[in-house]
Amino acid sequence: MPPGVTTALPDSPAHPTGRSAAVATLCTLEEHRFELHADETLFAYCDQCALPERERGFAHEIVFGCLRHKTWLEKLIARKSAVLIKDMDPGLRWILATAVFQMTFLERVPVFAAVNEAVALAAARGGRKWTGFANAVLRGLVREALLEQPRPGDGRLEDVYSHPAWLVARLVRQFGAERAAAILAWNNTRPGLYAYVTGPRDSAIYALTAAGVAGESAFGAKILQVLEPKEFLHSSCFAQGRLYVMDPWSVAVAQRVPVGPGCRVLDMCAAPGGKTIVMADRAEVSITACDHAAARLETLRGNIARCHARNVEVRAVDGRDASREFGQGAFDAVLLDAPCANTGVIRRKPEVRWRLRPDDIRRHAAAQKKLLSSAVACARAGGHVVYAVCSIMPEESTGVVDACVATGAAVCVEQWLTLPGAEGTDGGFCALLRTRG
Repeated sequence: MPPGVTTALPDSPAHPTGRSAAVATLCTLEEHRFELHADETLFAYCDQCALPERERGFAHEIVFGCLRHKTWLEKLIARKSAVLIKDMDPGLRWILATAVFQMTFLERVPVFAAVNEAVALAAARGGRKWTGFANAVLRGLVREALLEQPRPGDGRLEDVYSHPAWLVARLVRQFGAERAAAILAWNNTRPGLYAYVTGPRDSAIYALTAAGVAGESAFGAKILQVLEPKEFLHSSCFAQGRLYVMDPWSVAVAQRVPVGPGCRVLDMCAAPGGKTIVMADRAEVSITACDHAAARLETLRGNIARCHARNVEVRAVDGRDASREFGQGAFDAVLLDAPCANTGVIRRKPEVRWRLRPDDIRRHAAAQKKLLSSAVACARAGGHVVYAVCSIMPEESTGVVDACVATGAAVCVEQWLTLPGAEGTDGGFCALLRTRG
C-alpha cells in the first residue's frame, strides 16, 4: 500500500476466483478514492484469499481493463439499466462492469461464462434483488447486441478513452486535440515490461534471451524487454540481482546524472531504488539514498541489497530537510525524482486518472519547489542537480525549474519533456541544473 494509507481488505469468499478478486479489488480502490495502488491492492487480496496462481493473471487483466475503460463500460451498462450509474451500489456496478469488460474486450471469454459468473457474484453479494437486476442488464445487452468497443474519433474524448473530463480538457489545452488523443490512446494500452541489466551482459543474460524469456529492446544494450514475466522473475539472474525491472524513461533519468569516480551523490527521494542502482552501476561513486516513509525505506534497502549496489548508504531523511541533515554543498550531484501527479505514467498506473483532482497538480508543484530548493542547497558550487517528475504538466515541470532559476541559485543547462508514447515509453520531465559558484 502507498505510504500513510492502510485499509482492511474485504473478507475472502469460500471459493475465490479471478472474477471475485477483481470485483473486491475494484470496490476497495473506489472506497479509498483510488489512493491505493491497484497492483498492490490486488496482490494483497490475492494473497489473503490464497487465490490460485492461474486465476491471478485473469484478475489482474480484469482490474486494469476496468480501470482503463471505466467510463465506456458504464455507458454500456446505462443502455439497459433503469438505475442511473451514479445511484447504483458500487459493488453491483463493478460486478456489471467486470462482466461487460470481459464480453467486450476479451474474445477468449465465452459470453455465457461472463454473464453466469457475474449473476452468481451478484447473488452472493446482494441477494435476489441484485441477481435479477444483473441478469436483466447483461442478458439485455447481449440479446440486443449493444456491446461494442469505443472507436477513436467517434464521441467525446473523455468517453472514448475513459479519462475525467477536466483532465482531457487540460491535455487538449496544453498539447492540442490531436496530440491529446494520442496520449489518451497510449494510456489505454498495456505497458511492456523492461529490465535494467546491472553489470556486464554475460552468458546467463544471453541465455534468457536465447530462451525467449527476454529480448533486445530499442533502448540500448543495458535494457531488456521482458517477454515471459513469470519465468523472468523466477530466473537465477533476477534472484542474483543482475536484473532490475524498470521503465526505460526512468533509466534515462538516472543516466543523465553527471557522475564519475569518487563523486558524492545524493538520491533525495530514492525509493524504490532503481535510479540508485543505475547510478551505482555506472561508476565508483558514493551514494546516499534517502526516503522518509518506513515502508518505502524497507523496499529501498531490499532492492539495493538484492542488486548488490555498491557504496550506497540508506538514510531516513525527508528531502525537504536534506540540506540541514547533510549540510550545504555536501554533494557533487543530486538526483531529485520528486513525488508528482503521475500524469505521464497513467498507462502503467490506470487508477491515477480516477485519483487525480485539479488541485492536486498545484499542490504537488508547491511541494516540488521546496524539494528542489533543498536539492540545490545540497549540491556544491558548480555541482549538478537533476530534477525529474513522471508528470507532463507545466506546473510540475518547467514551472518548478523556472521558479528555482529565478532565485539565482542555479542555471538550467538542459531539459527534456517526453510525452507518453512519443518515444515508445511513458512520459515525464527531466532537467539538468548547475548550481552557481
